[in-house]
Amino acid sequence: MIFYTTCYIFAQILITRQMTISIIVPVYKTEPYLARCVESILTQTFTDWELILVDDGSPDRCPEMCDAYATEDKRIKVIHKENGGLSDARNHGLDVATGDYILFVDSDDYIHPHMLQAMSRLATAEDADIVQCCYIRGTEDHFPTIKESTRHYIFNNHSIFASTRQQTILCAKLYRRSLWDSLRMPVGKIHEDDFTTWRLYYHSHRIVVIDTPYYYYYINPRGIMASEARRFSPLLVEAYEERIAYFEERNETTLAALSRWRFSMPMMYIYLRGNITREEKRNIQHILHENIKTFAHCRQVPWGHRLVFSLLDLSPRLYRSLSELIGMAHTIK
Repeated sequence: MIFYTTCYIFAQILITRQMTISIIVPVYKTEPYLARCVESILTQTFTDWELILVDDGSPDRCPEMCDAYATEDKRIKVIHKENGGLSDARNHGLDVATGDYILFVDSDDYIHPHMLQAMSRLATAEDADIVQCCYIRGTEDHFPTIKESTRHYIFNNHSIFASTRQQTILCAKLYRRSLWDSLRMPVGKIHEDDFTTWRLYYHSHRIVVIDTPYYYYYINPRGIMASEARRFSPLLVEAYEERIAYFEERNETTLAALSRWRFSMPMMYIYLRGNITREEKRNIQHILHENIKTFAHCRQVPWGHRLVFSLLDLSPRLYRSLSELIGMAHTIK
């Protein structure tokens, strides 16, 4: 009788135990923004977290600031290391993380005070491998007023790959820690999210997406991606070609076609709005043509996207003219 009672009590403890979250924040040359980022975590309504600040050899006051926070709150850990880049810093954080779930926050970004509470509840209720929220881009110092929504969407068995709700950004997502057991981010490469996020989607059985923008993506004029936006990057091409090859080798033909669709989106943006050379323009035209002729017949790609990309492939000049006319019509309204 005592044995069964003990087992019952232990089972109840496991059921009612609150999940824990490891928050990994790489820190490098973000002294003006670090306090804002950390304070947004300290003020969370969900409190069962550990914060891992990874000082990536930052030459400013960030290392001392990290240590000061760690002395004030025992939930904060600090790793000091030589500069190795964003991916290397995140990997070091993953190596010491102990939470049930992982969240990445960049040190010049910040989060809404209800973010962890809302996302952890859904992770538990839906037994989700990933919980993803929306995000806001901007240059504000304080989180704007938002309308929190209870609406959410569930994606099972790779269905998110056919959805426009997939996001490349690694942040703004809560990941089950076991997804990272055999995965780390590529070191020394920009567009590291493009190399990584799709793998996490692929190995997830259940993904929940929330409509609410709980994450604030600060547009840092000194950040890496600010200088790379609208430019043609061979590493971006490499990331998507690796993704497509991965699915084709496994006879995942639909996922390969959907990946070609997703690949064409940034290529189209750079082609139409980017700061590119004539040679880069020719390369992008070739990339678009090769991808469009494959995914244009994939029914899982939204028909409107297939139509738009087919028009772009047929006549970039005609597509641009129609886009400008549509833009003018919206302005007149």
